[in-house]
Amino acid sequence: MKKVLVSMPEELLARLDRDAEEQGKSRSRILQEAASGYLVRRGGDPDRTERSRQAVERARALSRTMSWKPGRWEDYVREDRDSR
Repeated sequence: MKKVLVSMPEELLARLDRDAEEQGKSRSRILQEAASGYLVRRGGDPDRTERSRQAVERARALSRTMSWKPGRWEDYVREDRDSR
């Protein structure tokens, strides 16, 4: 794992450290989660984006092939899941 040097205002660092302590996580872990969340929000996780697109396509295909009955959606989801 690579290491980086990050500059930030003292008050922000103090808040970060308090939050890390409250969650029982390291400062590094909190910064990793923050960076990961930022990249996902900016569309920087192509694997996740592609998996989401595939899930939507499966749902659309399933909806086109099924005649939906109220209260039975769980059966359709199970059937689709089990067919893969």
